[in-house]
Amino acid sequence: MKKDFILTRRIAFLATLPGNMDDSEYAERIYHLFDSARIYNKEHRIHGAFLVHHNTSFQVLEGESGELAKYVYRMSRDPRLSSVSVILNREIARPLFNRWTIKLLNEGHGDHAGFLEKLHDALKSQWLIQQEKDKSRLAEFFPSRNQENIHIAVPVAIADDGTRYRKMALSMKAWPRPTQLRLTADLIKLCPRLIGRKIGYQRLLDMELFSSEEKLVEQLQLLDHIHVLEISPAQQPASLPTLQEHTAPTPVSTGSLFSQALRKFIHARTDRGMH
Repeated sequence: MKKDFILTRRIAFLATLPGNMDDSEYAERIYHLFDSARIYNKEHRIHGAFLVHHNTSFQVLEGESGELAKYVYRMSRDPRLSSVSVILNREIARPLFNRWTIKLLNEGHGDHAGFLEKLHDALKSQWLIQQEKDKSRLAEFFPSRNQENIHIAVPVAIADDGTRYRKMALSMKAWPRPTQLRLTADLIKLCPRLIGRKIGYQRLLDMELFSSEEKLVEQLQLLDHIHVLEISPAQQPASLPTLQEHTAPTPVSTGSLFSQALRKFIHARTDRGMH
């Protein structure tokens, strides 16, 4: 009989994301880092949250002790990260994330502020911070504790109900830079479908990436607003060629063809003076 999975430990760690935030490939690296973490944690029944602020990653994870140790080791050797520092490591009696797989939150997320408040209150007595650098990195994720650092997401004002995108092909050449647009979980689902390829609006809608068409339009508008979304007319199916009537050729008998060939042969010999 299979035993029920029991969460036994909680860890949290900080890491630096090397690279230039203005580089278009920076956002793509974050996506791949998040996606690999999501897949690994799902396979090993690890639950938690994945947060990114500027060039700092903050992960809080719960699961079986051995699996968590392996995961942190993997992250410490991942070339996409540097300065990995564990700031929480303890056994738990009650999980916070038992209904989650792994969740990406940032300032663009609707529940961002409320979630951070709950997370801070739940973990504030558990930190094992030994370096001033880690204290500064951690403080970046709790802006409501310092009003001067609060960043408010500015809504995108595009008066469009989505008709701009219908019957059109959509694409992107590269990920938006972090300085252009906050990388939300919704954008992470959408952008890989657009980069380096053209895809019809209806095809995107049929994928059911979002709960409604309005949500898809909202994400497209975000990309459109910063001019990274390329829009072109969708290729229409080629029309069938018009069938035209043709007059059937008059049949020629085999005998007639032979006679014509023989006459040509005789004339050719005569022209050359051959008898």
